Amino acid sequence: MYNWSVWAGLALLVSLAAGCSTSQEIRHYQLHLAPAPSERASTSTGVVLALDPFVTDAAYDDQRMVYRTSLYRLDYYHYHRWSASPGMMVTDYLRRAYSDLGVFEAVVSGYSSLSHVVLSGRVVALEEVDLEPTQWIARVTLELQLRETASGRLIWSRSYGEEQTMDQRTPEGLATALSVAMTRIVKRSALEIVEAAKNTSRGGQP
Repeated sequence: MYNWSVWAGLALLVSLAAGCSTSQEIRHYQLHLAPAPSERASTSTGVVLALDPFVTDAAYDDQRMVYRTSLYRLDYYHYHRWSASPGMMVTDYLRRAYSDLGVFEAVVSGYSSLSHVVLSGRVVALEEVDLEPTQWIARVTLELQLRETASGRLIWSRSYGEEQTMDQRTPEGLATALSVAMTRIVKRSALEIVEAAKNTSRGGQP
């Protein structure tokens, strides 16, 4: 009886150890900001841009990476997650990317009395789309709104959507493709933001 109890205990320990060894590790990913372009603006426009934290549509307001195989089905990678909430991650990326372009006098986080305009927005989509068994794209959709700091008046709004082919169907492949797509959104939106800011009561001048 004693020997049976010992062997039963050992078997239980082995079983628990095996269960622990097979548990999958959670991995985290982030958007990568490429080095500042060589065509970085030599002089800024004098516009100080503030960024409010972006909000995220409910389906994407989750650190787990999203993928879909149809228009109606949306799934999550349980073990592969963003390093922060999508809204915060996109806000941080835009702040650094706009700053690196060199077209703004400064880019700051949150409200600042020194800013001319405040950019806020919504993450409408941030996902992998599986078109075919061997064809996948990364898709990002952002809604941007620009308000005059002094008055709070809405002076500009725009929706941007970009898709980028994924070289490989992996979480890292998704993060890589979304980073490329985000770069295009930054370049498309920056000059429009500057032009809208110049039409404010402060005229883009300190």
